[in-house]
Amino acid sequence: MNTHTTYMLIAALAVVGTMSVSNSFAQSTDDAMIGMEESVETQIPLTMKTDTDLYTYGSDILVTGHIANVRSAQTPVTMFVTSPLGNIVEARQLVPNSDGSFEFVIKTSSSAWKYDGTYVIRAQYGAPSTISKVLVALTGGSAFPGDGMTEDEKPEICGTEGLGEGEELCVPYEITGGSMTSVKANTDDVSLQFGIDATEDGQVTLYTSEDDISGIFLVFVDDQEWDDAVVDGNTVTVTFPAGTEEIELFAAYVIPEFGTIAALILAVAIVSIIAVSARSRLGLVPRY
Repeated sequence: MNTHTTYMLIAALAVVGTMSVSNSFAQSTDDAMIGMEESVETQIPLTMKTDTDLYTYGSDILVTGHIANVRSAQTPVTMFVTSPLGNIVEARQLVPNSDGSFEFVIKTSSSAWKYDGTYVIRAQYGAPSTISKVLVALTGGSAFPGDGMTEDEKPEICGTEGLGEGEELCVPYEITGGSMTSVKANTDDVSLQFGIDATEDGQVTLYTSEDDISGIFLVFVDDQEWDDAVVDGNTVTVTFPAGTEEIELFAAYVIPEFGTIAALILAVAIVSIIAVSARSRLGLVPRY
């Protein structure tokens, strides 16, 4: 064997050795990652994940999870999903396996999943502090209400009831499943009341102005407190059932109760009261 052949053999053996070491290192790294994931599952009270983070409308979402400490065979995992509008579109309970694992499939083919956007899947086990959540994106459905429309393109509902003489209240909106019929200011209850003709289940987004209402904190639908509503500043999105007749927004105060004319009258009245009070006090001061 000449020197050149010897060098070639040594080089080949070195390459084979390097590949063996690399493969061994890669395998050990993969084993370490798997071991780390298993360790996390056994230490964190509740873990959950989906098979992917992007789905198309009508597809199935596979959710798997693990509970570190199973309390009893009767304690269920409570799962609920909220849509981009903030309303709950799915809720269920299931009992985990004896080893703490659980799995469920969510179908996105119902009308509740019709809007594109981010959906939040939450799972809770026992105490409220034992909770996990995962975000998934849905495409192929309908555009979010109001998407792509300018303020000038949005229709308005206008009314004068509850306002001062010559005043008018107009609120831009977007609606599916019905039509808006009226709006009025209720200064007694500090709210705005919207009449609606809901021919089917739908949603409405009301773009109220701070000139009309401020500090919205509560939504009623047909005289009942309503949870399927999202308040984002002065923009309110409400999911309603077929047959709904009224939506009411309660706030810290409704500004139209003191319109321009009413404010002037009030200001004059306050000044007059102060003047009369001051004159009365002066009349009681003894003169020497």
